[in-house]
Amino acid sequence: MKSLYLSLGLLACMARTFALHADEYLYPVGAVSGESLQVYVLHQKSLDDVVLLSWNPFSGQAHPVLLSRYTPAFFSVLPDASGFSFFDRGCMHIKSFGKRSPQSIPLYEPICDFNAFVWVDAQHFCFAGNYHSSYGIFEGSTSGACRCLLHDPQGTVEYLYPQVCGDKLFCIARRKYGSHAVICTPYPARDATLETPEQFDGSDDAYEQVAKLIAHDHAPCACVKSEACTAIAELNDWPCAFLQMVSDREGFVIQHPPAINSAKPVVQCVLWRLRAALDGSWHCTRLFAFGLPTSLLLGDPDTQLYESILPLLPRYAQGQIFYVDTNEEAGALVTRLHSYNVLLGMHTLLATASPNEPLLAPLQEQQILFYGGRVAADDAGEESALPRRWFDENGQQCLHVPSIYCCPKCLHTVSYRILT
Repeated sequence: MKSLYLSLGLLACMARTFALHADEYLYPVGAVSGESLQVYVLHQKSLDDVVLLSWNPFSGQAHPVLLSRYTPAFFSVLPDASGFSFFDRGCMHIKSFGKRSPQSIPLYEPICDFNAFVWVDAQHFCFAGNYHSSYGIFEGSTSGACRCLLHDPQGTVEYLYPQVCGDKLFCIARRKYGSHAVICTPYPARDATLETPEQFDGSDDAYEQVAKLIAHDHAPCACVKSEACTAIAELNDWPCAFLQMVSDREGFVIQHPPAINSAKPVVQCVLWRLRAALDGSWHCTRLFAFGLPTSLLLGDPDTQLYESILPLLPRYAQGQIFYVDTNEEAGALVTRLHSYNVLLGMHTLLATASPNEPLLAPLQEQQILFYGGRVAADDAGEESALPRRWFDENGQQCLHVPSIYCCPKCLHTVSYRILT
């Protein structure tokens, strides 16, 4: 039995284990719609070799967007669509589309073990990190400034998975005695003096400056008082993670077992909906359960995903939740891709994988749902439902990422293949 929080943490996602004959995976992590649609795809050759590709779904051509020394995870398009961010070896980087090299964002000790990350605007982001053996919520900026938003120095409550909607900060509170809750608090006002910080060069003085900011000795960095936090959902003894707020009145959270049993082939999770009523009260509704294959999270490094659970999480888009569900059937694991209409409470089956083949990371863009999986063998035909990778007669790398057309005016979906 291993702690699920450890397995979901960023450092676990970035464990670098060499594998000689590892399974290869291709799956979408983001998209940018401009003059042409560009889908960003993560190609995992092994836990030690991960490449971020920019793929044109209409020409099929793809090319790497980062130097080979980077092993990216936690890809996120910037709020102004001017570039993207990613983590590598615990360090955050920003890659602008007009520049060749990424910019490193200095987030130094004593904050470590970055757990979750979300952009607030084009210059500021929120993240959960470990400070003095207790997780809290912090705000960072592209200039290198850092301030504390939520932290309990006594360690009786830890704060995880921040989400920002307007002037409100949402996150998960994990109490020392085991219960979990989703909480809401006003987002602290920003002090302009923090936008031009001292340059932290890793010296003892720089570390002391950061520690002073976070330890509340600097007035503009004082954390939100616990009295200002309101619990909008009590989830009791079952842990929850991966809070996603789609507005300041609606969100979703995943409930999971207290620990992963590596002997069981499937990890069972539950998705809950959080919704505010007209009178301001919040209601928590169970939507559905879904299973995740344990082999992609733990065990044999040849089958594990570099990003751990991230490519398996449900994704919300335009009133629909797209998710994968794995079940054990006749001695094999069968994974299905579903959509769930939040308003009508209706499930739609979109795709069923072959036995023991995973489906990964459903991503909707322009009414097209892209999803990933294990890379097909070299001799697989063009009609293979698995992701494929090859080189054309000009030596240009090409990809096929499975896709489904989602009709915006009807409840059903129809299969749609992009010609490559």
